[in-house]
Amino acid sequence: MEHTLKRVAAALATLLMAAGALVLAGWQFRIPLLKGETFGTFIAPTSALCFILCGASILLQLLRGRIAGWAGRLIAVCVTLFSAATLSEYLLRNDLRIDGIFFAHRLSDWTISHPGRFAANTAAGFICAGLSLCFLRRKKGLPLAESFAVLVGLVFYLSIVGYLYSVAQLYGRVMAVQTSFLFAILALGLACASSRHPILDILLSSYAGGLAARRMVLAIVVLMPLIGFIGLWAHTLAGAPVEVRTALGDLVAVALFTVLALHTANVMNQVDRKRRETEAALMRSEKLSAAGRMAATVAHEINNPLEAISNLVYLLQRGDLPEETRREYLKLTEQELERVAAIARRTLGFYKDQAGPSEVNVRELVEAVLEVYRLRLEQKNITVSRTFAEEGRVVASRGELQQVLANLIANAIDALPASGGTLDVSVSVIGDTLTIKVTDNGHGIAAQDVGRVFEPFFSTKKEVGTGLGLWVSRDLMQKNGGSIDVMSSTGEDHGTTFRISFPAVGKSAKVKAFPAPDAPQRREGNAARSAG
Repeated sequence: MEHTLKRVAAALATLLMAAGALVLAGWQFRIPLLKGETFGTFIAPTSALCFILCGASILLQLLRGRIAGWAGRLIAVCVTLFSAATLSEYLLRNDLRIDGIFFAHRLSDWTISHPGRFAANTAAGFICAGLSLCFLRRKKGLPLAESFAVLVGLVFYLSIVGYLYSVAQLYGRVMAVQTSFLFAILALGLACASSRHPILDILLSSYAGGLAARRMVLAIVVLMPLIGFIGLWAHTLAGAPVEVRTALGDLVAVALFTVLALHTANVMNQVDRKRRETEAALMRSEKLSAAGRMAATVAHEINNPLEAISNLVYLLQRGDLPEETRREYLKLTEQELERVAAIARRTLGFYKDQAGPSEVNVRELVEAVLEVYRLRLEQKNITVSRTFAEEGRVVASRGELQQVLANLIANAIDALPASGGTLDVSVSVIGDTLTIKVTDNGHGIAAQDVGRVFEPFFSTKKEVGTGLGLWVSRDLMQKNGGSIDVMSSTGEDHGTTFRISFPAVGKSAKVKAFPAPDAPQRREGNAARSAG
């Protein structure tokens, strides 16, 4: 967007210079249309010159060269000093004899007071423009360039309102309406060319806030004066009572703001609908990704008994095999087939989901997830410790809770080194709250990243992961009435703990520890250290 803004600024600066040149041509060749003669006034030659200089300053400062930047700022200083001198002539009621220097041979055509001098509010506008140009390349501190550009725009706005309401004081009595519109072009060019433009960023934002701001500003800047003008017109209606004229003006205001509010609401609804559709698509993508990872794990687990069966079948084909050995091999083949069937049943049970929330035994669910990842845990020599409440039950979608637990356990396995580590899974019920903790003593998450782990597309894993797992997990927990948070440390007691909280079914129960089958017990006290 920054590149586009700079191109817009260059185009507006060029337009300003062209408009100023046309005005000077109008004075030189006495062409009223080019001079902007309307409502008894015109664009002063000095105004045209200042617009040309401001456009040139913008173009020079948009260049990357240091000399061009200094030249642009020097022009800005000249515009500021000349405009300040002109404004002092109005304030101090003196004559510095600077008004008749430029285009002196055509000032005999000047038909109003002070030949060659532009209006006081024109002088104020060029002072603000000059100061904005002086700070155009400023990248630190307050956005002064944009702030002064807003003041230049205010000069345009006050002039237009003055013409609309016939209040000559607002347009300095002699400022031409064309000058007002040139100030609008100048203000927009300055805002686009500024190195920092927070106000413009808000207005151009694609978020809902930017959308609302654009419409609110439109209503305030355009509709409010228009409504006031319509109100004045209503009061001039002959023969209509005061109450009727007032009601007419109010009805017009209500109609305009109602249409604007409904249009804004409709656009914001469309934006919100697209956001929800995008989030739903991301969640489906993460679910497919999780299913793919689980399928790879299950396929790897099934491969071992299939290899054993293949070897046993090959041995059974030998004709000289003793009958006793043949029966033993057949028994081993049957055991391996039962193992494959058990894996298949467990996998189907893992993905089987209820139509809606149901009462879930959390211990059985955790055991099922750990069993799916048993091979990966053994391959990395990870010691697993289980601590379960005897009656840990919650009301939730079983499949969605499985997905969350599978994601947390898979992340813990990835975080642990190949040389082994410890994984704690605990379920406790305190009062009306059931808490599931998944703790590993891996490398931990950096302090600056802990607050971002639930953001979409953020991942601490460089080579694997989509960055959607924890974001989806948090959404699923909120959907099921639970919550999820994280604690992590990269210090001496490094490790990460994810904590899931649910309203429990029933009362708290006594806690028992269940060691991992066929796995050594972990050191006493290690759970507290890795959770800290």
